[in-house]
Amino acid sequence: MKLTKKDIAFLESQGATVSKKKLRGERKQRIFLVLRYPPTTNHLYCTVRGRRVLSAQAKAYKRSVDLACQQQNSGHVVGEIALKMYVYPPDNRRRDLSNVIKITEDSLTEAGVWEDDSQISSIEIYRGRVANFEGSGQVNVEIKEQPWQVN
Repeated sequence: MKLTKKDIAFLESQGATVSKKKLRGERKQRIFLVLRYPPTTNHLYCTVRGRRVLSAQAKAYKRSVDLACQQQNSGHVVGEIALKMYVYPPDNRRRDLSNVIKITEDSLTEAGVWEDDSQISSIEIYRGRVANFEGSGQVNVEIKEQPWQVN
């Protein structure tokens, strides 16, 4: 259901928060995606005229995630989210799994898979074997709406 400006104004006057962010496709309770391996954290930002900005590598990665979401018809999830990542590095070098999380979350947010990465209530991350996926490693992502039960 699409809300009109009048609907949004009414809801906000009643104290509701209405998101104006565009989410991707239809709502789904579970999404599986195959993504390229992200650039290392050390290559996410560069300094230009004394300011820290997103590097060309990071911008390219975010575009690749958006394209992967389009091609794989990702849809979107709402509410609390459980996130699982299966990480397959491109080579045998030592790598920190935690460096994969933030850029992947931010890229999925910008791609409209969820509204904000603060919706993530649990994260599981696993390292797999070396994989060559289009000249890069691979990250398989499982995203699930997380219904909470009160005991």
